[in-house]
Amino acid sequence: MFSKGNKGEKKRLIEEVKEGERIVDMFAGIGYFSLVIARNVRNTKIVAVDINVDAVKLLKENIEINKLKGRVFPVLANSLHLPLKIKADRVLMGYIFNTEMFLQEAKRVCKKGGIIHVHILERKERVEERAKSIEEKYNLKLVEIRKVKSYAPRVYHYVLLLENI
Repeated sequence: MFSKGNKGEKKRLIEEVKEGERIVDMFAGIGYFSLVIARNVRNTKIVAVDINVDAVKLLKENIEINKLKGRVFPVLANSLHLPLKIKADRVLMGYIFNTEMFLQEAKRVCKKGGIIHVHILERKERVEERAKSIEEKYNLKLVEIRKVKSYAPRVYHYVLLLENI
């Protein structure tokens, strides 16, 4: 989770998120992305979801320590079935294994025109094909493909930015 390679992605998020956005972080853990955004972008509201009881407990502590109560809202839940009625401007899917299985739920909680950040592992020569496949299968519009870091020989961690259409 605290990989040096993710530093650039956190910085990009701070630059991309606009003041006042509503965000759902589907795999929040202890607040790796949620806390950084809330501390650096004014008036954001972030619903930080995780299925791990210990992670949510630590997330709550991190919210207190960083004085972000009322900005980051921890939720203990399975991201396959989010107990949310809000429509987010942005959905973060910062988990790299089998992320696609959560895409239908991400799309449900993302407003039309909102952006979904899908983290995947893929070979460089196959990433564009895979991004197009996801775009078509879920009726999303591919905005950008970003390489985050190397994961294994010839396999990279990418983030697909997809607009909910």
